[in-house]
Amino acid sequence: MKKSTITPYTTIFKNLTYGLHSVMLLEYNHNENYFLDPIDAISNLLDVEKEQKEMF
Repeated sequence: MKKSTITPYTTIFKNLTYGLHSVMLLEYNHNENYFLDPIDAISNLLDVEKEQKEMF
């Protein structure tokens, strides 16, 4: 599990537990013409969710 994915997952999970909202800022680099596709971001979070369920 990547640390860069578990941190947002944990934050979103805690916010949901407390009935709060979360805003996700995705990676963007204009110089390299790179952005993190929202579908990839959600897919990564779902992968972490699956790993967390397998641990418990």
